[in-house]
Amino acid sequence: MSSDPEAADWTLPTEFLERLARILGDVRSDVIEQSFFEPKAAAFRVNRLLAAPDETCRELLGDGLSLEPLGWLPDGFFVPADQRSMLTRHRLVDLGHIYIHNPSSMLAALVLAPQPGETVMDLAAAPGGKTLHLAALMGEVGFLSAVEPILARFYKLKENLRRGGAAFVRTYQLDGRRVPAKTGPRFDRVLLDAPCSGEARFHVSDPDSFRNWSLRKIRQCRSKQSGLIQAGFASLKPGGRMLYCTCSFAPEENEAVVASLVQEQRSCHLLEIELPIENWQAGLTAWEGLTFPESVRLCRRVLPNDLHDALFLALIEKSPE
Repeated sequence: MSSDPEAADWTLPTEFLERLARILGDVRSDVIEQSFFEPKAAAFRVNRLLAAPDETCRELLGDGLSLEPLGWLPDGFFVPADQRSMLTRHRLVDLGHIYIHNPSSMLAALVLAPQPGETVMDLAAAPGGKTLHLAALMGEVGFLSAVEPILARFYKLKENLRRGGAAFVRTYQLDGRRVPAKTGPRFDRVLLDAPCSGEARFHVSDPDSFRNWSLRKIRQCRSKQSGLIQAGFASLKPGGRMLYCTCSFAPEENEAVVASLVQEQRSCHLLEIELPIENWQAGLTAWEGLTFPESVRLCRRVLPNDLHDALFLALIEKSPE
């Protein structure tokens, strides 16, 4: 596998790389492009629903894994890239004691910060890693629902929740855009990890990850994302919060979707996101002839490196009535 970013022109889609350079602006893109070539360290979260971090780490260390703490998440650790296979095959994965998850994905539940006793929804929940994290933060106290429309992914979600000991989570096979008609504005917090073009997962070792990328696909994703974010917002109680996130770089799927909600809903406000990492970029206020409200700068785009995948985050609050 090549480690030369300059070879990207004939491995990753040229148009994608050109757009990426415009999105990043003054941010150094060589390290970011390198992340599409080099193997990443493998991260995981200890599942406190079933296991204690100290005991879990002792077992992993005893089996020869070289653990490093994330630092900003007491339950989060990572191993070198060459130990990924050893980690994924470890028996603690099958037992549900650990969940392999990129650190960027772990940020989502932390930023949303659900509290025990609250009513919370994961609006596009499969495969369930973020749902399990929400459940752990809530201490299984309150109401947590997980929604997934696609049957195969719904079964995968249910299996991961079962393995992870999150029996209190209620699961629904349902298009998230239909939720408000069934629930009304009842949720304190909503997580919407929206279906997207998956640009953060592009890697030259897996041509299928970018084979079907196109601007048309981005436009198709935006249409679905716009419906889901409207549904998530309509499901919030006054004073409730929603975290919108995607694993795409595309402003059409990120800033543009959030900006439309802000402009259409007078009770919608963006909140500043404090991240415990340094590799992030503020939201864009202009893209390809479009202009967005100044508040969109409060969004965050996590920039990929040898540990993190890309992730876009927007923290949205509904005004109290």
